[in-house]
Amino acid sequence: MHTNTLKIILIITFYGLVLACCQNAGQASLGIAGLVNPENQDSISQTDDENTLQEPTVIFTEMGKNEPVDRGIPLSPEGLVEQYLNQYIDNLRASLDSSQSGALEGQEFNPFEYFSYEFYTKVTTAQLRLKERGETGFDPVLLTQDLPDSIKIVQTDLDKELAVVTVEQYFIGNQDPYPIQVFLGIRDGSWRIQDILPVEEEVDLSTPSGTVNAFYAWYLHQLRVKGAGMTGLPDMLTKTQLVSPGLVQKVTQVLDGFGDVAGYDPLLCAQDVPPALWTEAEILNGDSATVLVNSDYPDYYVVVDLEKDHGSWLVEEISCRFQPITTVKAFYTWYLDYIGDSAVEFRNPLVDQAYQDSKFLSADLIQRVDESTGFDPFLMAQDIPRAVEIQLGPEESIVVLREQFGETWQELLITLVDQDGQWVIDDIQRSEQ
Repeated sequence: MHTNTLKIILIITFYGLVLACCQNAGQASLGIAGLVNPENQDSISQTDDENTLQEPTVIFTEMGKNEPVDRGIPLSPEGLVEQYLNQYIDNLRASLDSSQSGALEGQEFNPFEYFSYEFYTKVTTAQLRLKERGETGFDPVLLTQDLPDSIKIVQTDLDKELAVVTVEQYFIGNQDPYPIQVFLGIRDGSWRIQDILPVEEEVDLSTPSGTVNAFYAWYLHQLRVKGAGMTGLPDMLTKTQLVSPGLVQKVTQVLDGFGDVAGYDPLLCAQDVPPALWTEAEILNGDSATVLVNSDYPDYYVVVDLEKDHGSWLVEEISCRFQPITTVKAFYTWYLDYIGDSAVEFRNPLVDQAYQDSKFLSADLIQRVDESTGFDPFLMAQDIPRAVEIQLGPEESIVVLREQFGETWQELLITLVDQDGQWVIDDIQRSEQ
């Protein structure tokens, strides 16, 4: 990282323009209960005269006060970060195992050995804001709702009295790390954590997948760093240029449909926030595109439809796996993307048997495909269609797939069944029309 860039990032961070998100305090949950006096939680309410938040009441541990206690904390930024995060995770794991709230509770932890006072205030303030709204969020330190199994320091950038330490978090069942960056500064001769932010990746807005990656990176940033929640979500969407007005309207309708009942996040199609999201496949149909988004959560996926407007791809619709049509969209997006452009590189998912582990197909259909010969049993043709259209069928469990070959169209009826709570494709037949 260049020195000037590092200075700019740290200056922005130190002045607190980005608010670290944290999770609602409670039993058996990731959070920082115990940092703020539970008897003085009203101290962060708005004043009568001005729309500002009062500073939370600080509770110091027996060894706390404001001065750091010499307990062998390494002087290097990466040493301090590694020791702190490992201690934090151990405390958090112990609190979850014992059903006690608060990873930072107890006399053995003094946050001012590691934190600047500004960062301490920032995360406790964010926590109380979420609690007042009755919402949950990310742990303010780990920036995730899941507890990592291990961490690894991968890079340290130094510039005199400023430092950025990049940390990778590893989770059981997921080989891909989730990186965060810890920003530090010198305070009273010792390194102190000033802020913790997710690592932002560069994205390519010229492609549908790049736009989807940028959209979810932006949205997860709102959740993790700025403490955003379901409240005000449609208004928040109007502040990004990555979505169409149509998506804002659809999200508004979904939220209105929940009424007083706790629903799901219509952008993530889940109540919990996955540690990471990635685009797995995409197909293009002129100025329209469909992108399959996956996560390390079992059976998780969403389908994103985009439209090109004045040369820019915009997110038009996000479909959840709760509906049969989403399963059909997801499978055929994956299938056609796997085949690829025959003029450049042709891959045969039937020969490769790539479909056998598909979560979109029933076990019976996979077996019938294994035994089939002749034309492609998924496309019911020997050629690759120029374009596809997916529509609702005459029944909930039937979806219509229209394929264009040259100037003609073929219509397929896709029948789905509920398999262990998930819609899966069970039969594919040509329409009699």
